[in-house]
Amino acid sequence: MEIQKGWEMEIQEFLSAGKILFGNYSYKCIGKEASSLGKKALLVTGKKAMKEAGITDQVARFLREAGLGVEIFDEVESDPSIQTIDGIVEILRKEKCDLVVGLGGGSPLDAAKAAAGIAPTAKSVRDYLEGREEMKFSGLPFVALPTTAGTGSEVTRNSVVTNREEKTKSSFRSSYLLAKLAIVDPVLTLTAPPLLTATTGLDALTHLIESYVSTQAWFLTDGLAIYGIELVACHLAQAVTKGSDLTAREGMAMASLIGGLALSNSGLGAVHGLAHPLGAHYGISHGMVNGILLSYVMEYNLEICREKFTRIARIFGEEPQPEKAVEAVRNLTLKLGIPLHLREFGVEEKNLSRIAREALPAGSTRYNPRPLEEEDLIAILKRAY
Repeated sequence: MEIQKGWEMEIQEFLSAGKILFGNYSYKCIGKEASSLGKKALLVTGKKAMKEAGITDQVARFLREAGLGVEIFDEVESDPSIQTIDGIVEILRKEKCDLVVGLGGGSPLDAAKAAAGIAPTAKSVRDYLEGREEMKFSGLPFVALPTTAGTGSEVTRNSVVTNREEKTKSSFRSSYLLAKLAIVDPVLTLTAPPLLTATTGLDALTHLIESYVSTQAWFLTDGLAIYGIELVACHLAQAVTKGSDLTAREGMAMASLIGGLALSNSGLGAVHGLAHPLGAHYGISHGMVNGILLSYVMEYNLEICREKFTRIARIFGEEPQPEKAVEAVRNLTLKLGIPLHLREFGVEEKNLSRIAREALPAGSTRYNPRPLEEEDLIAILKRAY
């Protein structure tokens, strides 16, 4: 493949975590690796899963054995709120922690990441949402240990924050939010139940496809996205139906990591633009709503993305036709037991215009390969309804 004309005139940027470790039982290296980043860590995690699996205690022990002081905050809810993140910052200040370790799925990682970023300031995370104020400095060092295969949050430069009062989700974006260390251990995903494995896996697939066709995509992100899609096509169904299959878990952990690298450097598209208001208003999990919407947004983008969709169709073992990529994604979603209609989650048809209106100015929507107006988003939502 020839490099496009004018390529030598363009400057591209690729950012990621400072260091990435990948491999089974790599989480046991957390103490040794984190000891150079701080002296006292706040371990941020969710309310139940990691505690019940004993992982929270293990990670805390590894940190203490390496000589670090450890405090634990295990109250992060799904879709972390402004109040939760600001509360974590208060604990960081009160306990004089100089390192933040996030353990869990996308919500604990996003909460930990955002809190680490703003900890040295006297501000609320609210002040930084959707670019209201630019972050101009590094916060506390952040270490990420993902326990689901989907969000890629361990290597992204954004955190999704929920405003409960206004029923909105917004992104806090800055290169200063990137983790100093990301440890991606497929073993930590073995505890994820089938539905969570399916929805987070579809989240990873959405990241990969949207970053592949984004208006900001370039050769490096394309290469990552293609390999990530191959991994999902090969391993997601097996990871869902046989969760103990470590090979499948390894494939999906890598796909999630690659999806995070790709989206953080090429942007996303209309699926994510629509997913945030739907999640905020109706409480649908992020991976679930992405899985519902992905094939419908692909249909809308079809004529703009024929070459890339043809390649996706081949990856899924279909005939080399762009329409077959849409069909393959839809079939996979159904195979995983995920419904294809928003009405099954209490979404009201009368509110589709409001969802479209809130999605239109989102950064992800702006990177969609085919331009969108409010009526286009309404049409997509009606198809998905």
